[in-house]
Amino acid sequence: MIQPNDFQIEIGYGETGTFVRVVHLPTGNNDFAESVPESEVGQTGDKLASRLKRLLFSPEDIRYDIERAVDGDFIRAVHLPSGIERKAMRRDSSFEELLNGVIEELVLRELKS
Repeated sequence: MIQPNDFQIEIGYGETGTFVRVVHLPTGNNDFAESVPESEVGQTGDKLASRLKRLLFSPEDIRYDIERAVDGDFIRAVHLPSGIERKAMRRDSSFEELLNGVIEELVLRELKS
């Protein structure tokens, strides 16, 4: 799964004020914001990390399903172009956890190629 420690967050002060840089360590992708009000530094770091996650896939490429089984409902996230899917019993997981699993496998495939 994509872990918080997969992201390195750098906060500093430059010519235009406070800046925030976030690097996704497994891929080296990074994003940057400058002139960030000090009260919004944490929120800006979260937004930059979210944008980096979205670089790994297009939201339209993900399909979410809820299906019924004898033991209860299960959920599934499928990356349509690659066929990568994750599924779990609904009571045991969330769509976000499944999506993180799909993204993690996409990153691993990209690193291997």
